Amino acid sequence: MNSILKILLICSLITLLIPGGARADDMAEDDFIRVSCGGSHTLALRQNGDLWAWGLNDYGQVGNGGENDILYNDFKQPCQSKPVMVLDKVVDIAAGGWHSLAIREDGSLWGWGMNYLARIGSDIEELVKKPVKIMDDVQAIAAGTHFSLILKTDGTLWGSGNNDLCQLGHDIQYTDTDAENDEYIPIEPSLIMEQVIAIAAGDSHALAIREDGSLWAWGWNAFGQVGNGQINDANNSCQSTPVQIFESGVKCVSAGYHHSLAIMEDGALWGWGSNAGQSLLESEEEISAAPPASAASMIIKPQKLMDGVKMVVAGVKRTFVIKEDGSLWGWGDNAFQALNFNYRNDHVSAVPHKIMDDVVDVNSGDMHTMAVKEDGTLWGWGNNSCSQLAQPPGSLSLPVRVQVEYPAPIPEQEEEPVAEVEKPAAEPAPEKEEVQRGNPLPFIIGCAVIVAGGIAGLLIWRHKKRKGQISAWRE
Repeated sequence: MNSILKILLICSLITLLIPGGARADDMAEDDFIRVSCGGSHTLALRQNGDLWAWGLNDYGQVGNGGENDILYNDFKQPCQSKPVMVLDKVVDIAAGGWHSLAIREDGSLWGWGMNYLARIGSDIEELVKKPVKIMDDVQAIAAGTHFSLILKTDGTLWGSGNNDLCQLGHDIQYTDTDAENDEYIPIEPSLIMEQVIAIAAGDSHALAIREDGSLWAWGWNAFGQVGNGQINDANNSCQSTPVQIFESGVKCVSAGYHHSLAIMEDGALWGWGSNAGQSLLESEEEISAAPPASAASMIIKPQKLMDGVKMVVAGVKRTFVIKEDGSLWGWGDNAFQALNFNYRNDHVSAVPHKIMDDVVDVNSGDMHTMAVKEDGTLWGWGNNSCSQLAQPPGSLSLPVRVQVEYPAPIPEQEEEPVAEVEKPAAEPAPEKEEVQRGNPLPFIIGCAVIVAGGIAGLLIWRHKKRKGQISAWRE
């Protein structure tokens, strides 16, 4: 056997040592980069594009076909306690109240879960228990409690789902049937505005940053969460069209249950809306008993809260920020210890408290919070009544690390688009750079070392043969 054939044989044997169908990333430790918390379910994205999900699954929002490892919790709800992989090649995620959205590498939008009034972007059926393709050319998504925002690659922003409080930027009330003729009426996403670069969806209001850095808002405004200096009463409870809040300088935004937050280009954090739970830093008391709901104050125009903020998340009566040094801080309502596990549930804090260091991403659901650390590990705390924290249902007092079983099979997916938005003519979207999947360097080095060793051994063998030492070596 010549040396070339031996080299090929060695490389073939090395290849056989890798499990069939497994990717290099599947054999690595945790490498999460993004997390999104819905009402009571969680989505988490790995660096290699694999999307995992768990939690409440009563409307298929986990995306695993409605299969659950815990049939019912104390509230008679089906739960998925162990993380399951539901989609691959994902670059962005958004978890709503009872539905989920994801964007894949090719710019396609996928959705699943509760789909009443087409809140996932396509009126295919009311319950979608596995990811289905909705449309193409999507660059960003945001999911509210009962609606979704879809930002296309041409900068147009579209809304889909409930519009009872003008969440979609207009005052047209949708219905799925014609009351007079009792005929089915297809529901499609509606255009909200153009030249948009970033979006956020709250319970029933929305925020958008345009190309010039201006901030716009619309939707329910009963607590001043729109930020236009007004409070709309029961007879005029929403801002039906987008209104400008900042003229320029806005870097990123977050919309909570009833309050809004914005980070400016200089790192300053501004907030407005409901101050229930002291989520907007109004009180000077560090820790106090939770006030009655009627005592909650409202801030109807943006006010500056602090400096040096890198990322912000508005939750339900609570706020989280990641500072420039990677430390995670929070304040507001501590119900279910979703804010700070060192204090009782009936406490609120108007003073930021440090939660942990080395954090790269954070998100908060109705009553649970998840954080991704620099080492790729994912941690959660707060309400775990339906395995929102990837643990069997039950109370937890400290942050727990999410454990994922690798590798996972790639789920079956519907590849054909179900529906497409009729949009204005736009320039072709720029080609996306191919996402690198895994690092081949260790494999190449290992293969080179083995091949070099084989060649060296062959040369030694031939050298000893010429000197007549082969028979002695065999003995």
